[in-house]
Amino acid sequence: MRRKLLIAFGVILCVASHAQVQFEKGYFIDDAGNTVTCLIKNHDWKNNPTSFEYRLSETAETLKSSLQEVQEFGVGNSLKYKRFVVEIDRSSSRTAALSNKRAPEFKEETQFLKVLVEGKASLYQFNDDVISRFFYSMDEANPQQLVYKEYRTKDTRAINDSYKQQLLNDFKCTGLTEADARGTTYSASGLIRYFKKYNECEQSSVKVFAENSDRLIFNLSLRPGVVFSSLSMANELTGAEKLEFGNNISFRLGFETELVFPFNNNKWSLVIEPTYQQFKSELQSETNSGHINYKSIEFPFGVRRYFFVSPNSKLFINAQYLLDVPLESSVQFSSGVMELKPKHNGSVVAGIGLNIKSRFSLEARYQANRQLFNGFTFIDTKYHGIAMILGYTF
Repeated sequence: MRRKLLIAFGVILCVASHAQVQFEKGYFIDDAGNTVTCLIKNHDWKNNPTSFEYRLSETAETLKSSLQEVQEFGVGNSLKYKRFVVEIDRSSSRTAALSNKRAPEFKEETQFLKVLVEGKASLYQFNDDVISRFFYSMDEANPQQLVYKEYRTKDTRAINDSYKQQLLNDFKCTGLTEADARGTTYSASGLIRYFKKYNECEQSSVKVFAENSDRLIFNLSLRPGVVFSSLSMANELTGAEKLEFGNNISFRLGFETELVFPFNNNKWSLVIEPTYQQFKSELQSETNSGHINYKSIEFPFGVRRYFFVSPNSKLFINAQYLLDVPLESSVQFSSGVMELKPKHNGSVVAGIGLNIKSRFSLEARYQANRQLFNGFTFIDTKYHGIAMILGYTF
C-alpha cells in the first residue's frame, strides 16, 4: 500500500510540474493603433508588468511584447493595463528609508498602469516590490497620482494623505459628501467604492476590473483522512535489539484554515491545520513485549501553491512544518524497565493534491520521520507515515 501511495505521489508531482499558467483570450493595441486579438499568458501580475507573452492561436508559437511596443492590453474581462507617462512618487514607507520631506518627490516614468475603474472618472494602480500607488483621470485625461506619503518629522512618523483633499476638490457631486472622501482608505477596495459611487452619481457608464483585487480570501475546510504510519525504536546507549511496532492504519480529523493571497491568480496561500491523530500498536520481539498508545494534536503550517489544470480543477503542493503536541500517551514494556512519555516534537511535511471546484479536495501527504522522545537522548525513534486526506471547504 505504501509503495502504491508513493507512486501516486510521483505521478501527481509530474503532472503538477507540467501544469502551466493558462493562455486566455485577450488583445493588445500596438503603437500604430492596431488591435490584435490573441491569447495572453495570464499571470495575474502582483507587480505591474513591463512585458507579456501571447499567441495568435492555440497552436501558434509564443511571442513576447513589451511596454515600448504596446499602448494597452487586456485579458478576459478581469485584467486591463494601459501605458502612460506619469509623475510618480517613489518615497519608501520603510522606517529606515523614510523621507524627511512631506511633499511627494515626483519622477517621470512610462509604465503600464492597471485599470481598476473605467468611466468619467477612472482609477489606476501601480505596484512593484517597494511601493503601491493609485492614479486617477477625469474624462480620459492623463492620470495624476493620488498622493499618499509616509515621512519622518523631528519626533515621529507622519502621513501626507493629500489624496483625500484631491477627492474633495475634483469629485464634486451631490451624492458625495466630505465624509465619503475623508473616510476612503488608500487601498484598491476603498478607492474602487468611491470611484463607483462618483460615476453612478454622475450617471456615467462605469466598468470595474478586479473589484476584490486586494482582498485576502479565507477558507475553512473539514479534513478527515487515513494515516498509514510505522514506528521503530532503538537504544543507542546499549545497542539492544531494535524494537519494531510495525505498521498502523488510523483515522485522523483536521480543520484547515487557509489564507489565499490576492495576486498571481490566487495561486499562493498560507495554511494551518490542527489535527487529531492516534497511533496504537503492540510490540512483539524475542526479548520484550509492550504497547504504545500515542495520541496527539498536530499543527502542520506552511505554504501552498496551486497549479490550474482546468476552470474547475487545480493541483496543489504543500510545504509545511509540523508541530506535534502529545495528549495522554505512553510507551510501556512488559519488562518494566521504563515507561516513556512522548514529548513535544516536530517534522517536515510535504503534500500533493487535487482541488475540484474550490470545494472538494484529495491530498496525499508524506510526514517525515520525527523523534517522539526528545527528553531521552539515547533513544532513537523513527515515526513517519503517509496520509490520504479528503477535504470539504465550507
